[in-house]
Amino acid sequence: MSEKERIINMLDSIPEQEFGNIIAYLQGIKDSRETEPDSWDLLMIAKAKEENNGFGVSFEEMLERDGLTYADLQN
Repeated sequence: MSEKERIINMLDSIPEQEFGNIIAYLQGIKDSRETEPDSWDLLMIAKAKEENNGFGVSFEEMLERDGLTYADLQN
């Protein structure tokens, strides 16, 4: 069974009142694929590449950089 067929089969078990959420989700995926990055996006991409040098940053490091703790996220 293809992925598309699995999705179609799953729709039969989802209440119709949830279809609006599904449509919005799928539209968001479609829109994000069709939207070209603007100048700000390109600048942020370039900055991220420059700062990261291909390496990720841990969640803890991100918190530390912003002066936050896990407790700050609970509020």
